Amino acid sequence: MPTKGGVGKTATTMNLGTALSLQGKRVLLIDSDPQANLTHYLGNESKVDLNSLTEGLEAIIEKKPFEFEQLIKTRELKTTTKTVTIDYIVSNKYLSGVELALSQVIGGEMVLSRLLRQLPLNQYDYVLIDTKPSLGRLLINVLIASDSVIIPVDSKNSSIEGYKELATTINEIADNLGQDIKIEGLLQTMVTHTNNAKEVARTLETLSVPVFKTSIPLLNEAETSYRMNDSVFSIKNGKLAKCYENLAKELVEGDN
Repeated sequence: MPTKGGVGKTATTMNLGTALSLQGKRVLLIDSDPQANLTHYLGNESKVDLNSLTEGLEAIIEKKPFEFEQLIKTRELKTTTKTVTIDYIVSNKYLSGVELALSQVIGGEMVLSRLLRQLPLNQYDYVLIDTKPSLGRLLINVLIASDSVIIPVDSKNSSIEGYKELATTINEIADNLGQDIKIEGLLQTMVTHTNNAKEVARTLETLSVPVFKTSIPLLNEAETSYRMNDSVFSIKNGKLAKCYENLAKELVEGDN
């Protein structure tokens, strides 16, 4: 889910993943951002965790033995209706050091793909990867390892520019590596009742890519759920849960 920072990537990963789980889908979440916001959202502080994405990528780069399946952790998430189980892989700040190493090895853009081949991904219906907010070797690794992307766009014109920059990178990957990456859709996030938000929505409709019918409003529920280390589906009488439920339905219907 790559794009510029501060557009709700982590909230989308967490809450879309929970919504898919509530619909009976098997989900794996991966935190590929050194800021580790998704890791914190899930309530896991991985500062001393030797089974994070950092160690997994290092093992691939250095060609050393590693129990890759130990990267996968499991968390029960309580919602207002039931408890769902979701699997995830954590990140930490040391992942930024791995990004430098990725630029120094042959085939560095394929390291995450090689790591994922060591995992039982056939057990999952969806693997959602939260990304860092800037283009670089880590993000290129995520794009190459992905079948498709969801691009959150907030109510600022700079988000449109961020999308265009990302689209250029996706096209370059297709041209240079022969890999087509599907854009599932642009997702308007942090929506407010402002003229600028309406203008961004109109601009999205003029672009030659799909736009999700569902949009995510700017509400305090997202920040509250982050502090609670739980999804928005744990908040009674919340409004965001229905939005992510609708987004999950759109995604599943589009894949059928």
